[in-house]
Amino acid sequence: MDSIDPLDKIATVLTITGISRPYIYLLISRNEFPRPVKLGRASAWLRSEVLQWVADRVSERDAVNCKTKLKNKPSSLSTCTNRRGKL
Repeated sequence: MDSIDPLDKIATVLTITGISRPYIYLLISRNEFPRPVKLGRASAWLRSEVLQWVADRVSERDAVNCKTKLKNKPSSLSTCTNRRGKL
């Protein structure tokens, strides 16, 4: 059997993301945040999806910082990489 991806309740998701409950649900309604798994009346999120969402925000931030660096100083291309070594 494959390993099971842990499920996190809203309190943990709020701690991981640092954003508010209403904002999480707003992002869900815009399809900009992972949808929860319904567990009867309760909801929980796959931890891997929440962590990927956070990682994507970091990548977006790094890409914007990179574009700003390149716009201001094109010679900074060599210092403008993410953790995987790509722009």
